[in-house]
Amino acid sequence: MKTKYFKQTALIFFASLLLFGCKKEYVDSKPTFWPVIKINGDEVTVINQGDTYTEQGATVTENGAPIDYLTEGTVDNTEYGAYLVSYSAVNVDGIAATKTRIVLVVDPAALNDDISGDYYRSTTACVSTWAKAPQSSPYTYTLNNPGGVGAAGVPNAAFNVIATAYYVAPGVVVLPLQQAGGLSPFFASTSIGGSLQIPFNPAAASGSTAYVWAMNGPNFGPSARTFKKQ
Repeated sequence: MKTKYFKQTALIFFASLLLFGCKKEYVDSKPTFWPVIKINGDEVTVINQGDTYTEQGATVTENGAPIDYLTEGTVDNTEYGAYLVSYSAVNVDGIAATKTRIVLVVDPAALNDDISGDYYRSTTACVSTWAKAPQSSPYTYTLNNPGGVGAAGVPNAAFNVIATAYYVAPGVVVLPLQQAGGLSPFFASTSIGGSLQIPFNPAAASGSTAYVWAMNGPNFGPSARTFKKQ
């Protein structure tokens, strides 16, 4: 009986340690407010080649109060193309936020061309359809499946996203860094590490090459991709 009693007492003792021996520590918590970045002016800003670009900056706040932010990126108004200007800030808890403005330096003569239409990748026969944006953004085009990814003319659904390209000068397009669908950020160049200004033949006949570009991004391979007019 003594042994049984001892065992019962020991069990009760250890159970009480589990119930009462571990005192919970409560730590006060506080809310965190993300940096809110509002770009001053248009997020896609267009200037003619040779005109002055005026940086309008951004308005950045944390919980309604202004905070400091960093501006990165430059614009060369003498060279047509698409330039990225980013605004970034970090709140008191170390949480960062970024927004980006696209500045288009354009040759107005580009408005004389309309490059909307269907273009197919030579190796897959997958079609990429280019559509001109409304007149409010006349240098802007949207296109699906920018990599021409697929087989037997059927686009791969994961890559059949809508990208944005800019016709910045006669015979020149730019597809700057962007993200669409579930893909990681990507951009186009003449080759991996090549020029961001892509030659584009607006007068390409059916079956003729309209443009060749490489898609830069972890979801794409490094090969240049040839697209022909449908």
